[in-house]
Amino acid sequence: CCCRRPDEDTEKGLRQGNTRAAYDAATARMADLSTQLDTVQAQIASGKRITSASDDPIAAAHVTRINRALLVDTATGRAIGAASSRLASTDTVLEGVGNLLARVREIALSGANATANAADRTTMASEVAQLGAQLLGFANRTDSDGGALFGGAVRTPPAYAPDATGAIIWQGAGSAPALVLDRNAVATGVDGPSVFAGLTTPAGPTDAFKLLADLQTALGQSDKVLRAAAMADVQTGIDAAIDTSANSRASIGARMARLDSESARIDTAKLQLNKDLEGAEGLDMAAAIARLQRLSTVLSATQQSFVKVASLSLWDVVR
Repeated sequence: CCCRRPDEDTEKGLRQGNTRAAYDAATARMADLSTQLDTVQAQIASGKRITSASDDPIAAAHVTRINRALLVDTATGRAIGAASSRLASTDTVLEGVGNLLARVREIALSGANATANAADRTTMASEVAQLGAQLLGFANRTDSDGGALFGGAVRTPPAYAPDATGAIIWQGAGSAPALVLDRNAVATGVDGPSVFAGLTTPAGPTDAFKLLADLQTALGQSDKVLRAAAMADVQTGIDAAIDTSANSRASIGARMARLDSESARIDTAKLQLNKDLEGAEGLDMAAAIARLQRLSTVLSATQQSFVKVASLSLWDVVR
């Protein structure tokens, strides 16, 4: 009889079920090995242990926090660099202003001397005019980005310009932008009036530009009594202008020191953050390469075994 016995059919069914189970298990094993192999290859290519959040969710979250802190410190460092550069430029200009005012004071003292004749005073007045133009040039200096150093909140130059009467008027407004560090604001500049204005003389409040104009006028005054009074007023104003310029430089120096200190702190913090980052996502290259070789060997052996088992199982099915 050609019919199979019931026990033969049952045996064949069991063999087929076992074959499918073995096939599925081997396929899953090879897929897992391939995934691990791909992960290690990606790690070696990137030089990082974590190439995706799924590799290590806890460590990946830690890496994200570190990177965020590094971004903040980097941005703050750039802002500090820009502010330091602006303050350094301002300090250089104020040094020039201080030297200029010192020369103006020398001229004022010489002009007040009784031995100075009309020709001498005319020569002095000519030099004062040149110094006035130079002072305006200082007041209109810009930073590396082209922003007016003494414009306050207004960066568009010029910070100072003559009006219809020839008087030098501030074109800015407000105060220079401030950089907030640890909840403390550090002004990144100096507004023009705090440097060139707010000066007091016996004749009343004035500014550096008017002082030089008044000095020119006083040097041209032929009346000795009027000239002496005018020269005395100018000298008082020039002394005040020199003090104001010096105080501005001292303030800028303190701010630059504060920025330097904060910059050093950030550099130290970034160094530690980078070490933490290396510890969190760094890859032991030698161990990774060894694991890659091991996984490759296991996967190859598993594939070869699968081919043999599949062949035998197929023979059992068709037999």
